[in-house]
Amino acid sequence: MDAADAWTYKGIELLSRGKINESIQAFDKAIEINPLCLDAWNNKGVALSALKRYNESVQAFDKAIELKRQNQTSLQTLLRIDR
Repeated sequence: MDAADAWTYKGIELLSRGKINESIQAFDKAIEINPLCLDAWNNKGVALSALKRYNESVQAFDKAIELKRQNQTSLQTLLRIDR
C-alpha cells in the first residue's frame, strides 16, 4: 500500500465515523500525493455530497469517471497489442 492509499483508507474510516470534513482533508492529501487515485476522488465526492456541497461533489465524481475511462481505454489498448 502506498501513501495515497493509506490516506484514502484513513478518509474512508473518518467518513464512516461521521467526521466528514476530516475525511475530505484525508482525501485531498491522497490526491495531492497521487492525482490519479480514483478511490480518493470518488470518496471525496461522497463526502462533499454528504455536506450538500453538490457542485464540488459533481466535480470530484467527474474526475473519478474521467480516470476510470482512461484506465478502461488503456486496458483496451493493451489487450489489442499483438504479443
